[in-house]
Amino acid sequence: MMTWIMMVPLLTYCSCSYRSYGLPNGEIQYSYYELVADEGTAPKVVYCEDRGAEKTKTEYAASAEDVAELYDQLRAMGVDSLNGYQADEPMCGGKSYRIYMEFANGEKVNATWYTHSPKQQAVRAYNAIEKFLRNIARREKK
Repeated sequence: MMTWIMMVPLLTYCSCSYRSYGLPNGEIQYSYYELVADEGTAPKVVYCEDRGAEKTKTEYAASAEDVAELYDQLRAMGVDSLNGYQADEPMCGGKSYRIYMEFANGEKVNATWYTHSPKQQAVRAYNAIEKFLRNIARREKK
């Protein structure tokens, strides 16, 4: 497990995604936001929707300050402790969720769940990432 206090790794990638099961074409079946902040490139946010036969993908500019702010939020939430979290239960329909992060030092955080009762820390992390990246996209649309 990465020690967030001892090292300050550069966040190079962060995403949140969900997949809906049992929906007809035309409804959002898969959706994700991702922050791509590879060293030496301009950071960007990508939003993708898959509605079966129709897929859309849009890119929005982000800043180094956005990357640092998201990293600080995630560190404060202790999301590194979610690495390896996986919850999977038999359900009919519903949604599966994933959060995933990569750092310049090679560390990764990956958590997935498809359950009625997910770990609340995972839900809070997903919601924080989704809200932060969605706000960058909205800011860019103005």
